[in-house]
Amino acid sequence: MSDRFVFVTGANSNYFWLVNAAVESLSEQAPDLDIRVMDFGFTPEQARFFSTQGRLLPRPFEIPANLHPYTLKTCFGLYVRELQVKNFAWFDSDMLCLDPAISSVAALFDDMTATGKKFAACPDMGPNPTLSRFASAFHAPALAHFAAEHPGHADLRYLNTGFVLFADAHEFLTQWPRLTAKIQGEVCIDQNAFNILFYSNASQGMILNPKRWNAHSALLGETHTKNNQVFCGDERVALLHCTSHQNVFHDELTIGLKVAGVTVPARFKTFREENLRRLHLAALERFLRKNAAGLKASGAV
Repeated sequence: MSDRFVFVTGANSNYFWLVNAAVESLSEQAPDLDIRVMDFGFTPEQARFFSTQGRLLPRPFEIPANLHPYTLKTCFGLYVRELQVKNFAWFDSDMLCLDPAISSVAALFDDMTATGKKFAACPDMGPNPTLSRFASAFHAPALAHFAAEHPGHADLRYLNTGFVLFADAHEFLTQWPRLTAKIQGEVCIDQNAFNILFYSNASQGMILNPKRWNAHSALLGETHTKNNQVFCGDERVALLHCTSHQNVFHDELTIGLKVAGVTVPARFKTFREENLRRLHLAALERFLRKNAAGLKASGAV
């Protein structure tokens, strides 16, 4: 199998514009990246647009209908199985890439291969930072049971799945949807299952720096912008994640987009901080300018 890596995200029709802003930001910063989009429920026209771009990962036939996107995310291994690649970087559709050095993720894969690591993620930056505290704050009985049954695990960092690296992690990707299917009804089922599997195989896991790779929630309040570069403390942010506990640092809204002479309503998430919002909307605007003809030809507008 190839030693290269692929960046993968996923979305449904409600997040069509948001995921395109995310993909645009990555492709601008690193034009040679191979970026794919998992179909969590696009309209036929939206799917056609991504297919024309060579980015679409169609929904596998054996996946049941009406699954929540969180559950579909854990079916990652099924979506990418036809790609002759062993290393994957997952990024959520509400992320924004801000650093050309995003391609340095190759060095992370090299480190993982050298040390026998199979999966990597950042700590969650919400107000419940440990497995036990997260399980206590939300409906997460399987996670609570896991933390209670394994001595020393209760105070381990709860991990966020906004940005995840998989390095030849076939077994993990096989087990992830199976465990998720057993804990339907829990809050953040994809993350809970990920945390259980990660700490069940801790020697194969790597924890990444969230200020660099997944600046979200409380870290959004610690960012500052200089010359269109975003820093969290003294760390330059590569991936900014538009999510926060109780929406403190982001908004979910409907905006009007002008595309190929047509104004369309678009659901969008963006940052409350003015400079971050400006960078986010600018990425969306650049996407619209570059792809107006393709969007019209596919029927997506």
